[in-house]
Amino acid sequence: MSEHAHAVPQAEEVAPAAPAVAPAASMAGFVTQLQRTAGNRAVVQLLARQPAAAPAETLDETDVTALQAYGKVFALQQSGADAATSAPAKRDAIVKLALSQVGKVLDEDRGDGKKKGADRIKEFYRVACPGYMPAYDWGIENLHTYAAMTPTDRSKDRKPWSWCAIFGVWAIHQIIGRGQFAAKPIGLGPPIYFSKKGARDAVKPGDMVVRREQYEIEGREKDKDPLNHQCLVAHVDRTDPKRAMLTTVNGNGPKQSIYVRTEPLSYYNGYYDTLSEVPVDGS
Repeated sequence: MSEHAHAVPQAEEVAPAAPAVAPAASMAGFVTQLQRTAGNRAVVQLLARQPAAAPAETLDETDVTALQAYGKVFALQQSGADAATSAPAKRDAIVKLALSQVGKVLDEDRGDGKKKGADRIKEFYRVACPGYMPAYDWGIENLHTYAAMTPTDRSKDRKPWSWCAIFGVWAIHQIIGRGQFAAKPIGLGPPIYFSKKGARDAVKPGDMVVRREQYEIEGREKDKDPLNHQCLVAHVDRTDPKRAMLTTVNGNGPKQSIYVRTEPLSYYNGYYDTLSEVPVDGS
């Protein structure tokens, strides 16, 4: 599996608009409801994990869904549930957290000359990219630029411009407390290739998958500079055993968006098991 990290999808997907924002006037009752459904500590912890661009007064329905899913994980932890019992809740929370970011990042002017959702992208890097430094922020914030670019150097060469996998690992890290990305996922165990017997049947929601190069999928000659796209599994449809379908949540898509798409599982090379319980340092 290539360690060259990724990114712009070869598809016609367009990120949907962000859901409507919860009215500030109802915030007291809104938070009370969250406390009842997810638990007070879970509310505090997930709000603390929200990027700066999404304070409590701007939580929408997808944020609430993610919060409630995290609340279930927290409740299981408090009850002393074993890994096998808590695994489905962790996977569900990872997926719902990733989905809560769909439509909230876009390479368009947010009104002050900066790109929409720039603070979210900063948070993805701060949490999941071990090499992150404040110098990355100019490229993250400004229109049509990427991390580590500068006003005088807008090349992508040797820069961490591609954040598809960084986004996926961010969502994983926020729920299970481990995982980073530096050329490949760290702390998620070794890659599991779909050529391995049983691997296609083992991939689950919340896992990281690596997409085949577009030229391979289309049967074309090798691209001069192929991109290794990595994303989170949201759903696996095995209704047709000969043509399983994979729904994924993707970062750094068209116009640097976060979006969802569904494709044949055969478009992917393999995956990383999110719950493999491997330390972040890989030891």
